[in-house]
Amino acid sequence: MVMTREDMIKTILISRTRRQGRRQEETVKIGADELQEGAAEFGRVLPSNSELRADAMWGREYTRLGELRRIEMEGEVVKIRVSIQEMLDPVVFEYLGDQGSERTLLSGSLLNDGAGGSIPTTDIIDIDLINQLEDLRDRHAVLEITGVVVTLPHPAEHSAKVFAVLPMAVRSSAGALQLLGASPGEIKVAEDKLEELAGHGIPVLHHLKSELVVHLGIQGLKDVPLLEEAIDFSILQAFSEGTFNQTSGKLHSLSMGCPGAGKKLIALTCAALNPVYEEAHPGKVTPAGLCGATRRAHGRWISDPGSIPLAHGGVLVIQDAHTIPRSALPRISGVLSMAMEDGVVVDSTAAHAIHAAETAVTIDLNKKTDLVASLGRTSGTVSGATQRVQDIGLPQNVLTRFDFITDFPRDAARQAEVALAMYDRTLRRSSSSVLLRHEPWVRPLQVMVALLRDRNPNPDYSPIQDELREIHRELVDANRDQLHRLPMLSDFQTRMANTAMKMSMALCRAHGTEKAKPEMVEVIEKVLRRKVDFIATLEPDLVVQDPHSAQARRDWILTRFSGQEVTTGDLHEACVEELGERVTRRTIERDLKYVAARIRHGVHRVMGPDKHAPTEV
Repeated sequence: MVMTREDMIKTILISRTRRQGRRQEETVKIGADELQEGAAEFGRVLPSNSELRADAMWGREYTRLGELRRIEMEGEVVKIRVSIQEMLDPVVFEYLGDQGSERTLLSGSLLNDGAGGSIPTTDIIDIDLINQLEDLRDRHAVLEITGVVVTLPHPAEHSAKVFAVLPMAVRSSAGALQLLGASPGEIKVAEDKLEELAGHGIPVLHHLKSELVVHLGIQGLKDVPLLEEAIDFSILQAFSEGTFNQTSGKLHSLSMGCPGAGKKLIALTCAALNPVYEEAHPGKVTPAGLCGATRRAHGRWISDPGSIPLAHGGVLVIQDAHTIPRSALPRISGVLSMAMEDGVVVDSTAAHAIHAAETAVTIDLNKKTDLVASLGRTSGTVSGATQRVQDIGLPQNVLTRFDFITDFPRDAARQAEVALAMYDRTLRRSSSSVLLRHEPWVRPLQVMVALLRDRNPNPDYSPIQDELREIHRELVDANRDQLHRLPMLSDFQTRMANTAMKMSMALCRAHGTEKAKPEMVEVIEKVLRRKVDFIATLEPDLVVQDPHSAQARRDWILTRFSGQEVTTGDLHEACVEELGERVTRRTIERDLKYVAARIRHGVHRVMGPDKHAPTEV
């Protein structure tokens, strides 16, 4: 529910009055004049009623409670994730209104963030909100509250003030552990396992990948680097959540390729790790099936959530999306793009419902040229951006929103090896993603992922944002002369930046750190390069680098210039002449951070041959 602006002003007036030590016999006047005076004093910081829609309240990043007690935060609209530490018993408050004596029910609460931070709310006069908070308290739920930071008179010290939050909108924020329904015992097992992994220096991502390889019976993964990258991304996808910059923080992936390329392993990975998993059959992929179906009950219209909101907090997988009728694509593209970008879907039928949909979307499909080889070249591609998009079968506004896009090439030799190996393999996994979730080895992995997510809902990516900006700038610089001729590239710009931010936050959660670390940049760069590789199939004039070339180039620098002092300009010239790579000076400057020590501006000493650039996270 969402409070009205008038109720907020009345709430602040009552809260201030009650904390000013008024005598019992005094009558408080709160009428139209007082409300107008209150609006003139602090109403400018409050949203208008038109801005108090539910869909406008939640597109914010979380603010930590410890940051609220700063004088510059007064009047700021914030979103916090908290639980209710204490709920005050409701009392009746009498005041003088325009129509004479009036009475209202008052309550309030003390909020806790689980990390030692707490803050009170103002008095609450909305009975529906009081009931909602009491219900959430009784269920020990985690809440999302959007509200305004206000100051109120201190009850004991006349000249002092206390900070409080005026709730404007409240909703349950089921953490990943709550979505799973994890028991205290399961959480303790996950905590012990994380401690054990840390003691042995084993990254969580490596542990999860090893478990998947063993239990899913994956063989020869190192021989198929594209599939390994797709599985690595799907593991990281399970750690994505929340919103930032009014954008969904969930990661989305698209996998294309001929039958037998291993795309089903991606769906199985999603099923094994996410707290919520929904799978949409292509025949059920309609606006109503994805968003919500409207029905009439008890004299009103009700929207039953579709597969995207049902997967809120987890992942929706659509396999064999090429079988979705092409005529349906224009109608579903708006639903998909809204969920992937905004984290909500809107049922615009009679129910007029807005469903929360912080849902990762994973789609796999076969292109037309994968199914009918004669339609394209042997590699399974066709020329021209328009023809290429038609070959894929998804609208461009949906394509641009995927964070990871990979196109598995046709590899007859590899598929023959896989087919022959099947004769010697004992079936070790369920062929159904849904049934897989009931296998005993899956649950501990899901609890571990959920625990790490709940521990770190809002990590800080700022320590690496400059390096990520440089990676993005390199792409722009390398194609500056082409930008006006590459419309597809312009569509991808903002969303590539979003991908980098979402990746950094997911990596922080997976590694249990509140701040991003420099070694995460390599992982993010590989995903961005993979996305650019895809754009290059649409725009052949685009200048891209092999996602693996950065490491090879740094190894070449170590070998070629070991122990030497070099200038950035000389190194750039040698790289272009000897390696034939079209790289920018900024790329070389970033390489030097990994393989050389800075002596003075523009001059570095390259490390010895026994040194190596940092390995991947």
